[in-house]
Amino acid sequence: MNDARVRTPRPSDGVSICISNWNHKTYLPRSLGSALAAADCLLAQGRGAEVLVIDDGSRDGSQRYLAGLAAMMGRPD
Repeated sequence: MNDARVRTPRPSDGVSICISNWNHKTYLPRSLGSALAAADCLLAQGRGAEVLVIDDGSRDGSQRYLAGLAAMMGRPD
């Protein structure tokens, strides 16, 4: 079935790397390091890449950590 609303990705399209998080601040440095390394490899190949962290109301300081990291990197939080 070929639905006009469904677009087939092309090799030049970017990639979204999604990390889900809930009260796992301890693991964020390692998971973000891996995701950012993968994004760097994609960018070196001329492909777009973004890293998204989805946090559902963590209470362990995860959101503060991510906001500080985003500010340090000059990225949106």
